[in-house]
Amino acid sequence: MSITNLITKNTSLFSENLQNIHVEEEMSSPVKIFVKTVNAEIFNDDCIENSSFSADWKAADQDASEAFNYFFDLSQRFASNEPLTQDEVATAYARLYSPSYKKYTQQLLDDPNHPVSAIVDLYKLYDCIEKQGLNNVKKSTSEDSCGGTNGSYFLSVNEKKAWVFKPLDEEKPDLMVGIVAGEGAFREHAAYLLQAEAKEKIYTIPFTCLVKIGEQVGSLQRFIPGCKSLFAVRTLENSDEAIQSLPTIQVQGSLLFDLRFSNWDRHLGNLVVDQTLSVHMIDHGCCLSTSPEDELKIEQRYLPQMLKGWDAKIINHILSWTDRSIEKEARILKERGIGEQAILRMKNAAQLLQKGSKLSKESRDLGGNEITPYDFGCIFLHLNVDVWDSNKCKVIEQYFVDIIQEKNKISELGEVSQRKIAIARNKFVNAKKPENALYVNLLFGSDPNSESSRIDYTVSILGKHIESIKLSRE
Repeated sequence: MSITNLITKNTSLFSENLQNIHVEEEMSSPVKIFVKTVNAEIFNDDCIENSSFSADWKAADQDASEAFNYFFDLSQRFASNEPLTQDEVATAYARLYSPSYKKYTQQLLDDPNHPVSAIVDLYKLYDCIEKQGLNNVKKSTSEDSCGGTNGSYFLSVNEKKAWVFKPLDEEKPDLMVGIVAGEGAFREHAAYLLQAEAKEKIYTIPFTCLVKIGEQVGSLQRFIPGCKSLFAVRTLENSDEAIQSLPTIQVQGSLLFDLRFSNWDRHLGNLVVDQTLSVHMIDHGCCLSTSPEDELKIEQRYLPQMLKGWDAKIINHILSWTDRSIEKEARILKERGIGEQAILRMKNAAQLLQKGSKLSKESRDLGGNEITPYDFGCIFLHLNVDVWDSNKCKVIEQYFVDIIQEKNKISELGEVSQRKIAIARNKFVNAKKPENALYVNLLFGSDPNSESSRIDYTVSILGKHIESIKLSRE
């Protein structure tokens, strides 16, 4: 079927079926590009119903095919490990606004994640740099109290912040054992490509690419206008209400991403909320460490959305992972020079998340309790996922089963009994035995006296699993 026929057959087919088509290897190139375009929600019903637009397509089927092939080539270029240059952007911009491509380009400018809109905005950035000078459009993020440890700069277009640039040569050495200075920008880029692989809108990372600006190469990420960090939100007078209103799928998705891809540096300062209350994840230069000595940092596990089971879309997403999809993610990491140990940890984390989520879903379907994102966070904090074998797998699987059973038991208890459990737990923590505190942390979170820490388990499960958990960490 030609592209024209796909578009004009009928509006119902377009709206109900085409957006659910997945790109298959056997598709011809023009059809593959069209399906990718539809899946990116580039067109809407209005432009399909517009007869003049459809007529244009019929008259310019060849132009459309060439345009979308080129758009696909652009997406491949942005995904490559070679930084874009000013000359490349200028060449691409001229082609996008050539007579045969311009009308298709216009349809894509509202999607900030599409390579076409990225080329247009990058052209505007380079134009500003050329006219005003780099120093006049570049401002350190530290001046706004938003800076991280490495060099980071806002780049403005027409005096409005538009991008965040992180040069490779300003990354500080020895921040982590498993990440070498100069690798952070590639991890920023890899994080964006990994979130783009998710079929569901689980992760929300702003568009990120590799570029050369002046003499510096680094990662370039879209700036989210009008955003506030969750750290800033928590200082507001109505902070509890504001945080409760954040989308559960995006808050939980941030934790899922950090557990899968070993984020050493997630704090409330690099989870930002835009004016529509969408949550975006930034700063991923410290994920995917190759050393077990680098530990997770997942401060968002205390947010209220983490104290209920995974959102149904997240459960489906986790259970949809296959050997093929995981290998595709591994290939993305390898192409960016990320070490085998980080890739192994990512694969093992996927197994752990799938086993726990499957048991949790089965329990929920039967009306029982679930393993919450908070629970998964506590488990990952004290579990070495670098080593994985059948014995360890059985231990962890039984541990998941016991968590659910103990949750079901405690659900039947009254408030008085739960208070007794809290008192017993605190006595156990304060017994001046470091190993006790470690395993209480595993089950209850790092601060058992925190208001954010929830009592989900009885003390009995603690003693039962101490030896098993010790075994699993070896």
